Amino acid sequence: MEPQIIDYYNETPHGINVIDKLNEEYSELQSKYDNIKSYNNRYIAPIQIAKTYDEYFKYKKILNEEFPEKIREILNNQDYGLIAVYKLPSCPIGQVYSKLMECGWTFYSSSDKEWCVDKMINELDNITKNKNRKWCEDRINIAIETCLAKFNTISSTNVDEIIEDFIHHIDNRQEYLPNFYTGTIDFHTNENFDTGKELDFSHLNSLNCYECLKCKILEYYTEEADLCCQDCIYVVSMNHRFQPQTI
Repeated sequence: MEPQIIDYYNETPHGINVIDKLNEEYSELQSKYDNIKSYNNRYIAPIQIAKTYDEYFKYKKILNEEFPEKIREILNNQDYGLIAVYKLPSCPIGQVYSKLMECGWTFYSSSDKEWCVDKMINELDNITKNKNRKWCEDRINIAIETCLAKFNTISSTNVDEIIEDFIHHIDNRQEYLPNFYTGTIDFHTNENFDTGKELDFSHLNSLNCYECLKCKILEYYTEEADLCCQDCIYVVSMNHRFQPQTI
């Protein structure tokens, strides 16, 4: 930048002031960008990419068997489970969800207690290897709200029904969760991992992924021990089917 006559009377050249102003604007824009990125990142599913079929099968068992059983254990606990929270004298009259949310402070105010909601979030965060805690928080909280809002009371006669319904909401294999929420997850996860196609990341099983050994595209469903996607399996089967027979 060319020097100006006014620079003779200033302690610093005019160009320095311009640069400082540009740096301030850049810092402000960078801060806004970081905030938007942080907000969007909470919708990126914490997928695990298996390298072998054994690894894929092991994680599938964790998602389908071990994690649901852990949720049952947490929600059935006599000290911090669903019935324990519902029976607190400080709980207001109303739906189960409202009572559960408004009574959380009782557990937060005690250093030796942990709320069942926090326990479930921690469990989901652990099995997803701490890749995106915000995603885990949203998943548990939205599943709780969607599921428990249907119930006005909880007792020993319906607690098992509620717990199983809640597990179905977390898993979302039958699309229990709001479409806007699951659609946002699909969009940001596909974009982040550059999947090359629109994969559905709305259910827990979709966290268990692999790269197809043939086409290298990310996929989450297979019944083949060599981790090949369905498209490649189909192509191979058709090639074998129409392969010329030697006489």
